[in-house]
Amino acid sequence: MYYAVYHLKNGGYDFVYRTRERIEKHAHKFSQAVQKGWASPWKTNYDAMAKKTVLKEVLKYAPKSIELQKVVEADETIKTEVSEDMSDVIDVTDYSVVEEESVQEELIVE
Repeated sequence: MYYAVYHLKNGGYDFVYRTRERIEKHAHKFSQAVQKGWASPWKTNYDAMAKKTVLKEVLKYAPKSIELQKVVEADETIKTEVSEDMSDVIDVTDYSVVEEESVQEELIVE
């Protein structure tokens, strides 16, 4: 069993817990590496990935700063380059951006 909890200064709190079975369903549903049987942190560091999963789940409902929100959102992206501010780097899983770039590349090649 895996769980995450947060406590607010005003006494509020929330928690999430997940069984190993539910964590594995999550990994198979959302991780392409798991779906395709590739090497991934799900194989090499399962506990850390399971902890991250419940932490991200509980943080969906937690009040948070803009900076923390950007970091959590960035964790759900695939980037092909590194920048000081990773929110400026294009997410290659955003297919509309990738398709638009492909069209521009084709125009340049022709």
